[in-house]
Amino acid sequence: MEDAKRSKNFSRQELEVLVEEIITKKKLLLGRFDNITVTAENKKRGWAKVAQTVSAVGFARDGPAVKKKWADIKSIVKKKAAERSRELKRTGGGKSSIQLDALEEKILGAIGETLVGGVEGGVDTGHDDDSINKQLQTGDTLVVLAVDQVAEQEPHTPTITIQENSPEGDLTISQLISDTFYTTTHTTTHTEDMVSLQRELLHEVKLLRCVQEQLLQVEREKLLIEREKLRLKQATFDLKNKEF
Repeated sequence: MEDAKRSKNFSRQELEVLVEEIITKKKLLLGRFDNITVTAENKKRGWAKVAQTVSAVGFARDGPAVKKKWADIKSIVKKKAAERSRELKRTGGGKSSIQLDALEEKILGAIGETLVGGVEGGVDTGHDDDSINKQLQTGDTLVVLAVDQVAEQEPHTPTITIQENSPEGDLTISQLISDTFYTTTHTTTHTEDMVSLQRELLHEVKLLRCVQEQLLQVEREKLLIEREKLRLKQATFDLKNKEF
């Protein structure tokens, strides 16, 4: 049995629908947590809805799959846009040989050109939308921690990083949807196994509770029957006493 199972690559139409859905739900999917509407659970449901819409025009996808695909294409567009920006600076604002197609421009618009500079150093982790900074005051020292928001509700899924000198950096969206390039690998993590086990245990506990309630009801009915028998015996006894 193969260690990894290949799933169908995203078609151009699926990617277009994916990008449109993300633009429409940008505040929820890419926004910072506010503990009101933008919560981990709402984000999870939002990605699930995106997956449903994408699945309607192609193969069945789930939330984690479309979220990972977005991270992949976003990383490539970021790097390509950063290279274009550097080339424009070198040429003094002249026309760049690096061009983005319509879909790539939409992706760039969704993530914001101000975020593109984050890949100029060579690495794009793909976590700028799903991480926040928490500040902890310890005495006179201010400690800033980067916290992965997704880890609060679901197992961490590693994202693809692209080095500036990597040949993958030159890939376009068209190459992303080719039959020989990106494939989705499903790996069952230890956390997922634990969650599954907990769900099974919870199900067993519910069944046990149901049985206990049924037994308790039977005991109650038995008690009522015994009380009725005693009442009838007492009534019979009283009736006999009256006859005498």
